[in-house]
Amino acid sequence: MATVGVTAAKVIHEIANALQIMMPAVQALEESRIEKSNIPPETCDDTFVRHLRAGVDLLVNLVTEFKEIARPRKLEIRPVNLILLAREVLMLKGPSYAKLGIQIEDNLPSKLPLIAGDSEKLKQVFLNLFKNAVEAMPQGGALKLHAYRGGTELVFNVTDTGAGIPDGMNVFELFTTSKPTGTGLGLAIVRDIISGHGGTISHASELDKGTTFELRFPLLRSLH
Repeated sequence: MATVGVTAAKVIHEIANALQIMMPAVQALEESRIEKSNIPPETCDDTFVRHLRAGVDLLVNLVTEFKEIARPRKLEIRPVNLILLAREVLMLKGPSYAKLGIQIEDNLPSKLPLIAGDSEKLKQVFLNLFKNAVEAMPQGGALKLHAYRGGTELVFNVTDTGAGIPDGMNVFELFTTSKPTGTGLGLAIVRDIISGHGGTISHASELDKGTTFELRFPLLRSLH
């Protein structure tokens, strides 16, 4: 297993090196097509170039997420306001979500107890969960956030109104995804980070109606 791990890391490294060459070439090709067609990038209809870009982007995501899975996880634990953290991510990504027809429903309370966590890793949790939710709603929809105190835990729900997850699919298993362009690594990373914080994640889903991911973290004072 150790040999397999080392070999996989080397393969990913070589893919990353190839992508460093491919990405500028694809960008130059896109810019060349736009200049020749003299039309805005968003209206440039070139199936070959778009498919090439999609393939490169998929490989970039795969390499990035695989590195995250393989990298030993070190947490910088401090008191964290999870509500403010989620809203920081929304401020960053909200405008791009709006362009995709995604409405944000922020039902978060003004104040909740703190948790002990690594703010950067927890931001990654929200980025991955929000990205998954948005990708599940290609025709637009609602991204709903809700949180509350449940005993000695802080409970945080992320809900979308997308296609839902098929019954029997373990979305937290590596390389398992319900999306045609997904890597199947994002939710495994999310679960790993949450587990490292002593928390849990689960989901409830209904086809064509949406999915809710429920995150549970121990409250800060309960860890002492």
